[in-house]
Amino acid sequence: MDLDYLLQLQHFREVTNGFFDTFFEYYSLLVIQSWFYVIVAGIYWCFSKKLGQYMLFNMIGSHLVTICLKNTFCVYRPWIRDPNIVPVGDAKSTALGFSFPSGHSSIAAAIFGSPAVWFRKHKWFVGVMAVLIFLVMFSRNYLGVHTPQDVVVGCGVSCLCLFINWKVLKWADAAPMRDIVVAIAGTIITAAFLIFMTFKSYPLDYGSDGKLLSDPERGIWSCFATAGMTLGLLCGWVAERHFVKFSTAVGGVEKLIRFVVGASSLYALSKGTKTLAFELFGMRWGRFVWQFLPIFTGIFLWPLAFQALHRKVFKKNDGMRQNQIAQDEREHAEDIVRQADIAMKEAICFVIAV
Repeated sequence: MDLDYLLQLQHFREVTNGFFDTFFEYYSLLVIQSWFYVIVAGIYWCFSKKLGQYMLFNMIGSHLVTICLKNTFCVYRPWIRDPNIVPVGDAKSTALGFSFPSGHSSIAAAIFGSPAVWFRKHKWFVGVMAVLIFLVMFSRNYLGVHTPQDVVVGCGVSCLCLFINWKVLKWADAAPMRDIVVAIAGTIITAAFLIFMTFKSYPLDYGSDGKLLSDPERGIWSCFATAGMTLGLLCGWVAERHFVKFSTAVGGVEKLIRFVVGASSLYALSKGTKTLAFELFGMRWGRFVWQFLPIFTGIFLWPLAFQALHRKVFKKNDGMRQNQIAQDEREHAEDIVRQADIAMKEAICFVIAV
């Protein structure tokens, strides 16, 4: 039935001459762009530290669970199960690994679901975020690269993460040292995940061209990359809470500097360390290091630098500005006193004259 639904969508594409193909193809790829992490980093550095943390925990946590489910159930893609299914354009080339659940749907629910939970009192905003999530889910079906159950479970994984991370982060904030407990537990879970994914058995089915239908090594690479992101988040999160404790309550110029410098450096770090990490540590651990460094840098090292910059430059200016404000207020008060004194003298003179 799930494949029949995809064939019906394929028939709709043919009838409409692919009128919607370009839109859904580009929109589907939108949520997996690296600049989404840059946007989240900007939120974390400049606007809401708590919301930025919550978004990162959901994005990385849901990705960890999704990869675990993919490589555990090892469900082949729809076009492998039914050769009559023909994905749209380049969608097939970007749909790597196993099919169940949908990683795009999972990350979309994490990206758009996090602010929806955070600003849940604004019903219209929650509605907009829900539509954005649904469009990603539908696009994966429309393109022929995922079944309905793939996208529903992918979204469900993130919904579960939204709930769990809300409770976990709230619990960690309620008492000292609880964040270390969370980090240790997360590290143990990540290590168990990596060991299981590395040593479990994978299907080794070959197509008519003599190639593996799905190369298990690529799935293991994804596991190491995801583990690197997870530990980068946990280590950076705990280190920042204990050694930095930076604030987003800064001026507009300082926020702009944080975002421009931080975003450009993270982009350069991610691009510059990829090849070097692979050469030094191999394809598996190289991916771990490559993903660990930008996350750890964005969560801890850059806030540490931002805090030092604030103390040495902007805090001094803040002090000078506060002193100037205080002086202006004193001068204003003195001027009021003088004017009141003059008015009093004029009133006395008027009374005497009368």
